[in-house]
Amino acid sequence: MLRVDRSSSITPGVFQALDRHIRDANDNPQVTYWTHYAIDGNDVRGELPAGPNDCNVFEANLLYDYLGECHAYFSASPYDRVNWSTDPNAETRGVVRALLEPDANGIWCSAERNPNDSTIWMGQGTVTDDCVGHEYAHAVVGTDTQLDYVANEAGAINESLCDIWGEWIDQANGKHRSGDSVVSGESDAWAIFEDDQCLAVTPYRRMDDPHARGHPELLYEPNYWHFNQADLYEFTHYNNGVGNKLCYLLC
Repeated sequence: MLRVDRSSSITPGVFQALDRHIRDANDNPQVTYWTHYAIDGNDVRGELPAGPNDCNVFEANLLYDYLGECHAYFSASPYDRVNWSTDPNAETRGVVRALLEPDANGIWCSAERNPNDSTIWMGQGTVTDDCVGHEYAHAVVGTDTQLDYVANEAGAINESLCDIWGEWIDQANGKHRSGDSVVSGESDAWAIFEDDQCLAVTPYRRMDDPHARGHPELLYEPNYWHFNQADLYEFTHYNNGVGNKLCYLLC
């Protein structure tokens, strides 16, 4: 059973069963979301002491650190997970500077979790604590639930759970990204992807006020998207505002 509980924390050094592998796509158009992970070449960061140490790619180092925080969060009580999976030998994979689908302005910035192997793909500028937590949570949800991403409200619930955990990790770690550095403090509580370096408008969503970004906070209100396969992205990424607002009110 999937438990959703804010009482967890990020405990430094909780790295049992953590096996991070970070690769750099370096904006190579041949290395895409659906490309097999092996094509990305060698790890630029890997689990110490055997893996590659601190590299010269800021986003690779940052993703490595944030994945460690996600692991620590879900390893702590009340979750007590071995990692995102139920397999203690599962790798935690990430790719930075990946060319994913363009936004409305034609800018290639996005973040995705590949459901085939749970690799987390991060576009240029998207490595932020809440975004990495969101994608890591997709791996947890995909492991523990049958919330089908293309099945009406189930997909919106899936997306909302990932926003919730991403934001809780964001609020728990006491820091945030600012350009190509990390500074102390929370930049904007209950804002989603507010520190993204690529999006034309941030935050992408607001949990405390979904209407601020045109998203619904009630079922079937005027902002609610009614399901159509062609509008799958909008359905899940807008209608998750209902669960997000519920979380904000309960907290």
